[in-house]
Amino acid sequence: MMKNYDPVIAAKKLVISNTQHGLSRHKFPELAKEKISGVLTEVAHVSSLTQYAKWLIETKEKHLKNSNIADAQKYLEYKASTCLQSTVSLARQSINFHILRASPIPFVAAKTATIPKDRAYTRKQIDLLVEMAHPALGLAILLAEDAGLREMELLSIAEVLSLNESDRPWCQERFSGRSDDVAFVVWGKGRLVRQVRLSESLAERMRELLRPFPVRVAHRTAHLISHFELLGGHLLSSQFGRLSMHILGFSNGAHGLRHSFAQRRRNELLCCGFSLDEAVLILSQELGHFSIKNTIAYLRDE
Repeated sequence: MMKNYDPVIAAKKLVISNTQHGLSRHKFPELAKEKISGVLTEVAHVSSLTQYAKWLIETKEKHLKNSNIADAQKYLEYKASTCLQSTVSLARQSINFHILRASPIPFVAAKTATIPKDRAYTRKQIDLLVEMAHPALGLAILLAEDAGLREMELLSIAEVLSLNESDRPWCQERFSGRSDDVAFVVWGKGRLVRQVRLSESLAERMRELLRPFPVRVAHRTAHLISHFELLGGHLLSSQFGRLSMHILGFSNGAHGLRHSFAQRRRNELLCCGFSLDEAVLILSQELGHFSIKNTIAYLRDE
């Protein structure tokens, strides 16, 4: 065992050297290929490389920065035999990005098949969870499902005049069928600021929780500007998970509420006369994806 060597610190140093927070992948696509801009991606890469660093110590007695392509291939073969595809792919991506950028390892298939799962909650399940939740959690559940919000976005949601929506090619058909609902903005994943809609009744309930002045709140390693005193982030995730397990006997996580929103909105857009392809495109922007592939993963009820 190497003395005074911490795999976590080694992984963090490597990832931090390739991280530039606030970098717009839309405005600087070439630079974004060289740097990590998202906080969640940074956290995921640190975790993945920490596991690789520990494996290197145990099997090779090697420092992370001294690993080579043969080490990485052996490690990925090991991961492929024991883990699901998402874990294997994250390990490959983080190793390629931070260590083997000049000679990246191609796709490695996991031996264990990943079975796609519909994570959405039914309307009946959501109503039951809200009924059994304390007021702050119940409101957070309703807001997340009504607007398709991530847990962190409940911390950053603001009035339209408080944040400028990101400069993107937004389609005019967004929010079709929701013209009477109230517009808000959220600071979301990848620093994308997008508009969302809430029903009038939920908007009024939320406005009662408007802070006298905005405050900074912590989410993972980021600090967000919070305008409303809402439950969100890690607290929402943990409280929702416990409630769902207690009431429903299972939990698809609070993120499952975004899946519920996505499936409901797809049906609403179809009822508005859009084709399925058009509905998915509109939905991708309402979710803040700008990716049809990512959006389709939310529609596994078909």
